[in-house]
Amino acid sequence: MCHEKIMELRYHLDDLPPWKDTFFNGLQWFVVAIPIIVILGKVTSEFHGAPAISSIIYLQRLVFVMGVTMCVQILWGHGLPLVVGPSTALLVGLAGSGARPEAAYTAIMAGGGVVFMLGVTGAFRYVRRFFTHRVVVTIIFLIAVSLMPTVIKLIHPSGGHAFFTFLFTLLVIISTVILHGVLRGIARQTVIIWVMVGASIIYYLLFPGGLSVDSAHRMFSLNFFSFGDEPCVFDFGVFVSFFFCFFALTINDVGSVQSVNELLHPQREETRLSRSLTVTGLANIVSGVFGVIGPVNYSLSPGVIASSRCASRYPLLITAGLLVALSLSPGTIMFIGYLPTPVIGAVLAYLLGAQVQMGITMWWEEEREMDFDRGLLVIVPVIVAMISSFLSPSFLSGISPAWRPIAGNGFVWGLISSFVLEGFARWKRGHKMQ
Repeated sequence: MCHEKIMELRYHLDDLPPWKDTFFNGLQWFVVAIPIIVILGKVTSEFHGAPAISSIIYLQRLVFVMGVTMCVQILWGHGLPLVVGPSTALLVGLAGSGARPEAAYTAIMAGGGVVFMLGVTGAFRYVRRFFTHRVVVTIIFLIAVSLMPTVIKLIHPSGGHAFFTFLFTLLVIISTVILHGVLRGIARQTVIIWVMVGASIIYYLLFPGGLSVDSAHRMFSLNFFSFGDEPCVFDFGVFVSFFFCFFALTINDVGSVQSVNELLHPQREETRLSRSLTVTGLANIVSGVFGVIGPVNYSLSPGVIASSRCASRYPLLITAGLLVALSLSPGTIMFIGYLPTPVIGAVLAYLLGAQVQMGITMWWEEEREMDFDRGLLVIVPVIVAMISSFLSPSFLSGISPAWRPIAGNGFVWGLISSFVLEGFARWKRGHKMQ
């Protein structure tokens, strides 16, 4: 029996719901997607240390790219109800490489070109064999571990009240978990929004000195289309660092599409995979041109489909339109800029925790008979990533600038360790069979 019959869907993949249902389902997808886009966008803009006006332009560009990419994926890409958002794997590359923005986004353009070729030629079939189930689980853990230094920077205040800010951040994280366990339906799907709003209000009540209102921004502007301030700069070390991150982006994209394929069983499943990678690659090239972090398909769909009982792809066109409309309003984006960095760090920590939980579930479902050696194949690369991610600045400063972006990227070393150990495990199994 297929999943569609079990869930008794009201609207299937290619059904066009009535206008009212299309709009409200699109609005639901928008409410689910926007917190993740905003949080990762704010993290990236904070990473660059951009001034307020540049931060607003950055978020405008990011939201615009996500909206357009989602629209193209729905109409000409995978054609599935999938949310598009910034890639955490690429955020790892930005945080771990310590590269200049122009070098990082040049690497994103180059990586997008590689993903585009994988989709157009179908070569991703050959790449997939390197990503065994254990390697995929390890990648999920590595992303969370590699972003921990970024989380720590966000929750560490620049001024005083360090201990109280630390306690506040812990309370936000714990409260988010409790609310997720208590709420149901759409309220549970959008718990991050309520936490961001509520925690921001409480934070500014406790520390009002951190709030400075600026009403100079217009409600409509196309200024973010101006370019030419960030030239292309190729850096070999940065490129190698992002090359590994794009491996993770590729398997994330394929896994997200495959999760919906298994849920809905649409026609031309393999074609949808190749088209998805093609569009994702092009979108990352465009992202590099815009100077923003590149997109990837998110595996949030099964939960949203189950709660709404709507698997139609057309409501996501409403979602994409709302994202594009939001990107054209710097005045609205300005309010997003008021999110305190400790709140951003707390929500990011919660999202990374949810990602680790997903990895644990995948690990358990595949290897129910866990032993010491199998466990080490996953845990040791995570430990290697932790060591690399927390290397001291004084140590990194003694390394050649060409290799520094690789040396400080825990994700790269963790992934290399995972490939080596997985190859050893395969050799060991083959040796025993002889």
